[in-house]
Amino acid sequence: MEIIASTGNGRKDKNDTLLQELVNARNWKQAVANCEKRARKGEKSDGFLVNKAHILICHPDQARQEQGAAELDAILERRPPITDVSILTAIENVAKARGDQHPHIFSIWDRAAAARPEDEQLQEKWFKKSFERKDFRAAQKAAMILQKNFPKKRAPFFWAIVANHLASTAPDVTDLDRRLFGPLAYKMLSKAAADVPRELKSSKSSRDDLETSDQNNSTTNSLNIANVPRSLRDSGDLRLLLEIYRSQCKFEEALAILDDPRTGITSRIGSNAWDLVRAKIELFEECEFWEREWQFCYDILLDACPQRSENPVRRPNLTFGSLGDDWKVWFGLLTSCKRIHTEDNSALTRELIELYEKTGKASRNSRLASITFSLTADANSQNKLFLTCFEFFKSYSKKNVCFHDLECYVHRLQKPLQGALLDRIAEFTRSVSPQETDSEAFKTAWIISEINTLKFDYSLIVSRRDTQESPDLLSAFVGNCLRLYKLSLPIGSQLPASERRPGDDAAILAAMALIHLRKMGRNKALLQSAVVLEFLLSHSKHNYDALLIIIRVYLCLGATSLAMKHYAQLNIKNTQYSTLSWILYTRLSTVHPHGFSSKVNTRKGSTSFDLVHNLKLALNWHDATSHQLNSGIDKLLSDGASCNLLSHLKLTEVFENSFTKFLLVVEFHRITRLLNAAGTEKCRGLMEDLLHPLYDTLEEDRDLAVFPNYEPHDQAQFEEQLRAWPHPGKRWLALQIHLLSLAELFTESPLRVNTYILSTLEEDRYEDKMELTGAEVSAAMAVKIMETGLAALFACLERDDPKEVSVQLELALRHLGDWLSFIANQAANSPNKAFELSPRLFVPNSVFLHVIFVTVDICLLIDNFMVYVNLVNTTKKRICEPKWLQKKTLEVVTLIKQILTEYRRAASWLRNQFQMIDFPREISELCLGSPFTAAETVETGIVEIEMRQLIGEVWMETMSLELLASWQDSLDGVLRTKTKM
Repeated sequence: MEIIASTGNGRKDKNDTLLQELVNARNWKQAVANCEKRARKGEKSDGFLVNKAHILICHPDQARQEQGAAELDAILERRPPITDVSILTAIENVAKARGDQHPHIFSIWDRAAAARPEDEQLQEKWFKKSFERKDFRAAQKAAMILQKNFPKKRAPFFWAIVANHLASTAPDVTDLDRRLFGPLAYKMLSKAAADVPRELKSSKSSRDDLETSDQNNSTTNSLNIANVPRSLRDSGDLRLLLEIYRSQCKFEEALAILDDPRTGITSRIGSNAWDLVRAKIELFEECEFWEREWQFCYDILLDACPQRSENPVRRPNLTFGSLGDDWKVWFGLLTSCKRIHTEDNSALTRELIELYEKTGKASRNSRLASITFSLTADANSQNKLFLTCFEFFKSYSKKNVCFHDLECYVHRLQKPLQGALLDRIAEFTRSVSPQETDSEAFKTAWIISEINTLKFDYSLIVSRRDTQESPDLLSAFVGNCLRLYKLSLPIGSQLPASERRPGDDAAILAAMALIHLRKMGRNKALLQSAVVLEFLLSHSKHNYDALLIIIRVYLCLGATSLAMKHYAQLNIKNTQYSTLSWILYTRLSTVHPHGFSSKVNTRKGSTSFDLVHNLKLALNWHDATSHQLNSGIDKLLSDGASCNLLSHLKLTEVFENSFTKFLLVVEFHRITRLLNAAGTEKCRGLMEDLLHPLYDTLEEDRDLAVFPNYEPHDQAQFEEQLRAWPHPGKRWLALQIHLLSLAELFTESPLRVNTYILSTLEEDRYEDKMELTGAEVSAAMAVKIMETGLAALFACLERDDPKEVSVQLELALRHLGDWLSFIANQAANSPNKAFELSPRLFVPNSVFLHVIFVTVDICLLIDNFMVYVNLVNTTKKRICEPKWLQKKTLEVVTLIKQILTEYRRAASWLRNQFQMIDFPREISELCLGSPFTAAETVETGIVEIEMRQLIGEVWMETMSLELLASWQDSLDGVLRTKTKM
């Protein structure tokens, strides 16, 4: 805590310095004694009284805390009220330390402002402090008072607009406040738009100079915008107006503003900002003004045409030029043309598209517009769509974007035409096959064209559900991809390591098809997919798509240390901690909680992957980012960037309520529980956030679209097919909060009842099992039993005669024993749950490891629960018969030890199995097939033949040793997991 100056001049004297030293040393006893000594000498300054209350509230003794709360209440009720800004800020900090969020704490600002209406600094500080803590109702009140008291100031007026808007859209806003504050923001902005002078005089003054410029500078024929301080001034103000108008459903009014020559897109305020053009198109669609939208888009595209100098009709005020060739404008033109549906509009639209095509420099957007138009304008649209898709492919097959441009149109073709299109594009790519003497650029273009053909083959045939029953079809596709990748290897060999090679996508398609083969029961296909991706990464070390997929594949295989190795290669930083880190860390603590000690090659050299350290880095980044974003609010307020302020606040909410952040907290705490380290650090601030009800405010920040996807539109995306378990969401997080709450409760020192945690436990928000694995569903049952036991336990503490309720506690303990007995029987069959790669090779995949560590975590929690019950029974109140409780505790502990022993036995059996076979040869034959023609030990198919020709046994042997080390590391994690029992 920071000691404020007790003197009136704002400078700390020697007494304040001494008090600060005592506080820094956390010597609360001496600090209180110092305050009492100064009080006896008659010191009664506001700063001193606030410091004393703050110290008492921070004191560990409860009696002192109550004394501090009483003194703080006396300060709050003082009349006349305190009006010093530094003292008021300090009182708010004391309230935060006290954890008191009651409105009367913050009413001190209101009372101070009423006492000194002429104090601009005080009222401005009140507004900014309210805004900082996101109390938009208080910020609205402060801003309205401030703009009323200082009518010539521009900033308070726009602060009031923003505060009114935010107060009307807050999650907890009442219907009355919504209907009051929203229209008020709209009216104030309407006045700001109406106040814009009809003739604007250029001004060289800065924003600050404009506020203070003399109103007598206006002339008879020309008005200076600086003379109207509360009018719109730039495109930022216009964006703010559009956002608030749209929130109030004032779409036509917003269009009128954009059409006004004083405030429109082409005005000095609009400055031809392109985002305003996009906004205007959206407003046309929201108002359903289809004819106006069509004309607006038509004029822009006509002006953007390469032959615009020859256009018979041009609008000189639309000076966007080639910038107008934007897909948003094309889509607006086509949408409005379809809605209008007249021959004249259709004919003019067709002529405009043909005008672009006649130039010989038709853009991708105009070509795509031609395809879209063919879907609606022609009676025989299927044949027209077929031809336009093929022509587009011929023009852009050498571009990586070709597939994603065309996929939505190709899937609209009927199946016979889809097959015909595949034949045509395959024939086209064969016709342009390169010769030995052709340049590398020509060969690169051909490789990309072939890959685009394979992508369409994958999307239209290979990955469809109705062809998934044909493993031969998938195997043939994998063989084609591997052959093409092998042909492409010499091409691009001179590219920098950071660049992906032209043929990389062929190997990625092969890996994706192998993952589909895995669903048909070919377990080794998942391993082959990992091998193909590893070989790809040995040539293109920074191929992002390959890294993302292989991390998921290794997690499924249980080779988690290799997943960590490739995660390190992603070089995650900044916002990626929010959008990408979940790919590795989701449920990581339940498969590999102990980190990875081997060396990892990164751009910064060899480093070890410390799991706990990397989790802390990610959590610290979230914490620091939230702090920086909140700190930036004051600067935005001071700069008057009101529109940026709204987007800044939205970004702040995303990071403060980030799902990934809370996922990382869950994983961090489970790792520390499983490692059972003495003096384990905890992210206390984030823990408190996690235990706070957050279900309605969670922000989804996980980027699912980062994975490559070539699946049909009517099927699940590829990322979903890569999942080793259900995708966690709010229900999963609810269960984890219950687990954390129990763990927190059982480690309370001194032993006490945490009423807030108990209220959290009463909310059964994880009853929906769709987001939970089988092991987590079983764990939820144990959590429910413990919660029932705790409810009975605390009910016993509140009653004089606990016998009636103690029966419920005893019943819960019996149910807990039954649950453990069931888990012990399952644990005895653990070796049968391992992943079968071949009749002689079983490996610990993610499901196998997940069941073990989830159960171990629950067992440790049950052990702590029994310790907690025994402590309450001996130190608080005798609830159960001591001998019976001791017997039950021994039974529970015995079952927990039995479960852990069975899991260790299963891990030992798997580890010994690796030593009983020729592991490198076994893995090589699984992936590459047997090199012998007789006495083959595994089936050799087209996939194995192509992989052998591409990869070779020497490389495969090195790869198999890495896999062996990774699986051994995973099993060692099970063997070295310790408990306190």
